[in-house]
Amino acid sequence: MKILQMKHLNALLCAALLANPAMAQSTEFRCLVSVDATTPIRLQFDFPQSEHAHATVRYQRGSKPLPLRALKSSSVEMTPGRPFEFTTVWKEPGRAGGTYTVATQGALINRFTYLRTRDKKTFTFEEDTGAMGTSRCKWGK
Repeated sequence: MKILQMKHLNALLCAALLANPAMAQSTEFRCLVSVDATTPIRLQFDFPQSEHAHATVRYQRGSKPLPLRALKSSSVEMTPGRPFEFTTVWKEPGRAGGTYTVATQGALINRFTYLRTRDKKTFTFEEDTGAMGTSRCKWGK
C-alpha cells in the first residue's frame, strides 16, 4: 500500500480519469442513483478538471450545482501493475453540508457514498449509465 500526498492526488485523479482521450467526455461527470433510499435519489457528480478546481454535485430535483471542496484524499495500489484506487472525501458548503466519499480506479467508480450531516445517515450510490447524456445527466420526469 502506498499513500500519495494530497497535492499530487488531485492531479493524478484527473489524469487517470482523462487518460484515454476517447473516454474524456464520458469521464468528466457521472450519473448516479441511490441503492438504499425509499425513493431513489439521482445526482450528477462532476469531477474537477484541474488540480485546483472544485467538484460539483447536481441533484435531479435540485436547483443548481453545489460546489464541493476536497477534505482529504488517499490512494492505494490494489494490484501491482493496475491503476491505483483513489479515494477522495468531498464536503458541501456550510456547517450543515454533508460529505461525499468517492473511490475510483481508472475510469471505474468503486464506491460512492453520501453522509448527511443532520442525522448521520449514509446513502450508497451506483452509476446510472442509462441517464448519461452528452454533457449532463438526462433523467425521466
